[in-house]
Amino acid sequence: MSTRRWWCVLVLLLAGCAAEARALTPAATAVVDGSGRYQSVLRLDRDGRPHLVFAAGGDRASLRYRTPDGATETVVAFDERARTEFDFAFVFDADERPVVAYEQTGLHLARRTAIGWRHELIDAGERRGYFPALAIAADGVVHVSYFDLANNDLRYATDAGGRWRLEIIDASGRPGFHLAAGFSQITLACQVAPFCQAGRPLIVYLAYRYKPYDGELRAASQSDTGWRIEPIDTARGTGGFPSLGVGQNGVPWVSFYRASSWDFAYGELRVARRTRGGWQKETIDSGTYVGRYQALAMASNDRPLILYAGEHEAATLAALCEGWRLAPLAVASARGWGALAVGEGDTVWATLTSPAAQTVLLELADIGKEEPCL
Repeated sequence: MSTRRWWCVLVLLLAGCAAEARALTPAATAVVDGSGRYQSVLRLDRDGRPHLVFAAGGDRASLRYRTPDGATETVVAFDERARTEFDFAFVFDADERPVVAYEQTGLHLARRTAIGWRHELIDAGERRGYFPALAIAADGVVHVSYFDLANNDLRYATDAGGRWRLEIIDASGRPGFHLAAGFSQITLACQVAPFCQAGRPLIVYLAYRYKPYDGELRAASQSDTGWRIEPIDTARGTGGFPSLGVGQNGVPWVSFYRASSWDFAYGELRVARRTRGGWQKETIDSGTYVGRYQALAMASNDRPLILYAGEHEAATLAALCEGWRLAPLAVASARGWGALAVGEGDTVWATLTSPAAQTVLLELADIGKEEPCL
C-alpha cells in the first residue's frame, strides 16, 4: 500500500480521505460475446437478474442484447464493416421490456417485442444522436438526451403527446472539433427543490469550451419555464465519462473523470452531489489512468458505489461510508469500458474489460450484507 493510502487510513474520520478495504472476489464471472473495447450497458430486472446491451465490432459490427440466461440477439446491425464508435443507451420500460437508443446517421429507438426489435427514427440529422442517454417514465413517455456532433449542441427529444418533439438545450458548444462535447446522462428521479423535481428530466453532460479536453461538466434541469443550466465542475480537463445515479431521497450523484495531462496519462476520479446549496464535489482517487473509465450506481441507504480503473488500470470499487473506501477487485482487468448495477441486498453486478479485450460480467453477491462498508 502506498504512503498516501496508509496516511488516508489514519486520518479517514478526520479528513475524509479514501481508505483501502479488502479485495473483493466475484461470486460468478462470465465472458460476454462482445468486445471490451466498446461500451456496454447493464440493467437488472425486478428479480435482480442482469441484462446487457453491448457492441460487437469488426466485420459483424452490431449492437447485441444478452438475456440473463446468456442468450444473445442482434438489436441492430450496422452497414459499416469497420465501425469503431458505438453510441447507445439501454433501459427497461414500465413493462420491463428492453428499449435501446442508438446513433446510426441520426438518432433511433429500438423496442424489443414478441416478434423482434421494432425501430423508429427520432432525429434524422446526419450527425445527431451521439452520446445518447435514455429515461422512460411510468406512463411510457420516453426522454432522450443526445448531441449534435456538427455543432456540439446538447439536444433533447420526447414523445410526450404522441409524437416526437425535439429541442436544443445548450447551443454554447463550438462546432468543428473532431472530439465533440458529449457523454450525456439523464434521470427523472431528481428531487432537490427548487433545482429539480421528480418526473422532470435532469441531464448531466460534458460541454467543451475552447478546445478539446478543456471541458466543463454541466447540469440542465427542466421546469415549466424552460431549462436551467448550471456548472458542476469547471476545472480544466474535467467532466469526462460522467455516470449519474439518484438515491431514494432524490439526491443526484455523478462520478466523472478529470484529465490532468493532455495524453490522459494522469487522471482523477471525482464525484459530485446536488444539495439545496449547490453542487458539492470532491476527488476520490488520482494516479496513472485513474478514473478514466468509471460507472456509478446507488446502493441501499442512498449510498453511492463507483466502479473505476484505479492505479495502473486495476479494477476498483469505491463506496461511501464514513469517508470513501476503496476495494480492489480480485480480477485481471485492462483499460476499457465498465458498467455497474446494484440489486436487492446490495448484490452488485458489473462488467469489466479483460486483458484479452473481452467484456466480462461479474457478480459480487450481497456485499452490503456481508460488510456494509466493503
